[in-house]
Amino acid sequence: MSKSVDLPALPETERPLLLRTGFGAEDAWAALVADFHRATMDFGDEEPSDFVAIVDDPVYRDLSAAEIIALMPADGPHGYLVVADETAIKDAEHPLLLIDLLDDPGREFRSVPDGLCLIVANLDVGNRDLVEYADSVDDDGVYRNGG
Repeated sequence: MSKSVDLPALPETERPLLLRTGFGAEDAWAALVADFHRATMDFGDEEPSDFVAIVDDPVYRDLSAAEIIALMPADGPHGYLVVADETAIKDAEHPLLLIDLLDDPGREFRSVPDGLCLIVANLDVGNRDLVEYADSVDDDGVYRNGG
């Protein structure tokens, strides 16, 4: 039986979700949040909440992509979600996992925090599709904003 059966649905939010599923290292989580905050400030003196709604609740610990998708609101307003799993938290680059919910449902790729800011900003205004970013990852599957 799926772990997600007993979990509450993820909230509907104005901004796309950044769901924390990795809870192994608080100091590494703090570093990820700090890197994302720096990236948002570099992007235009904006706060992380201008880009994503962070859900930081251990009830979602270690969920798989399929389990997370099952918890998403039906007909939710966002075509993707961002996951801070153990890989994103512990890796020095903090490659966050993006899961496509609309264009190519279930397709996954990773992005460093700087790249995530660009992705969210461009998706908000319709400049690009998530698939275009997924197709622009480096050999290791991580989008790095062309750099």
